Amino acid sequence: MAVLAHGRGFLIPRTWAGPGEETLYAIHVTAEKAGVASFRLMVPEGFRISLDDVIRKWDCECFTDEQGFVKALNYAISIPKNEYVEFDIFTAKNPDKPGKYRWILIVTYADGSKEIFEQDLWIAGAGNNLQTQLNIIMILLILLLVGVVGVLTFILRRRKEKIYDKNGIHGKLLNTRKKIT
Repeated sequence: MAVLAHGRGFLIPRTWAGPGEETLYAIHVTAEKAGVASFRLMVPEGFRISLDDVIRKWDCECFTDEQGFVKALNYAISIPKNEYVEFDIFTAKNPDKPGKYRWILIVTYADGSKEIFEQDLWIAGAGNNLQTQLNIIMILLILLLVGVVGVLTFILRRRKEKIYDKNGIHGKLLNTRKKIT
């Protein structure tokens, strides 16, 4: 059963970084059917966001764990119907382990209804990303194929020239010229 969404919300990494590295994140919230009154972003385990790294563009309430790291952000925001906002929201230190991490965004609309958006974000370690490795292998195979085709073309052309010379075709063509006296 499909549910008609009032809008959309998602998190955007502005820079790509590996495990344990800092990344700037932005948020994009769209109000398609009703105005947005607020949103709450739940931070997955492993991400380290300090209160100093939160960009407070609107009225923002931060919830922290016992170590002082941000676990959830509440933004009171007014987005009119059929409009969107996108802004840098925080700098986070990525988890130390590569893997898939689920972010949850809860959007509250002006009519009081709520919608939950879940987004999986992959943190890939240097050299551990299978897709990156497959892309590199594919590029190397294409370069190898182009090189082999080029070498074979060169060899076949040289061989073709030698065959003509062995059959004397070039010599016969040269001897057919008449001497002008």
